[in-house]
Amino acid sequence: MGLGGAGFPAREAQCAGGKSIDTLIVNVAECEPHITSDHREALENGENVLHGVYKIKEILGVHRVLIAIEDNKPDAIEALRKIADNAALDPNDEVRVLPLRAMYPQGAEKVLVQACTGRRVPADDGHRRAGSRTAGSEKHQRGSRHVGGGRRFAGAFGLHPLLSAVVTGIILALNMRAFFMATDYSTSPVTAPGRIIYGVGCGALTVLIRVFGGFPEGVSFAILIMNCCAWMFDKHTQRRQFGVSREDVKAKKAAAKAAKKEAKEAAANG
Repeated sequence: MGLGGAGFPAREAQCAGGKSIDTLIVNVAECEPHITSDHREALENGENVLHGVYKIKEILGVHRVLIAIEDNKPDAIEALRKIADNAALDPNDEVRVLPLRAMYPQGAEKVLVQACTGRRVPADDGHRRAGSRTAGSEKHQRGSRHVGGGRRFAGAFGLHPLLSAVVTGIILALNMRAFFMATDYSTSPVTAPGRIIYGVGCGALTVLIRVFGGFPEGVSFAILIMNCCAWMFDKHTQRRQFGVSREDVKAKKAAAKAAKKEAKEAAANG
């Protein structure tokens, strides 16, 4: 599992899928405004990030690595350049730091690939046809720990370094949407049975979108679709007023229909 907000599988981010890969892009651009995790990772663990980059570069067999970082982080750019320009680690000068204009969503995969390589990423096949791989800075840092000695520490607790970050389980997009977006009072059902149907529907649609759709993260779409049905769940699961039987409800509906019919006939005859 990747360490980004979408929880995208790390194997998918590094798998070539039978395509020819010529570029590895290290994503140090923040995915959201006011988030500084990649910035701090580059400053505090820059050497580990670069060691992870060199290892993944060797595994993939690529000879072009671009470390994409927004230009509003000059201190991180300088720190990464000092490490990347080390001739002992990179004698062929194949790793370059590429400052990009600070804009949203610069850290998004398709936007980042086009900004770094000029290649447009097909919507149906991710970045595989574009001939590039992307991965976040913390993922490289954790990968360096796994290959370089972190495996022993993680194995003692039964964890893989790419899974061992506690923060990952807290800020995943799935958890954020499940606990904050799906439970919004203004867009979710009011009745208890309606909420159960709403939650089951969100989960089922998420699975369907992820398995059969073209998006790795379908929680937002599932919530939006179920929001449109929230009124219907409330209407059909609303409890009857205490002391009112079903016969009373049917009689009230019949009286309302009869009154409506009489009003139409009166308007037609009048």
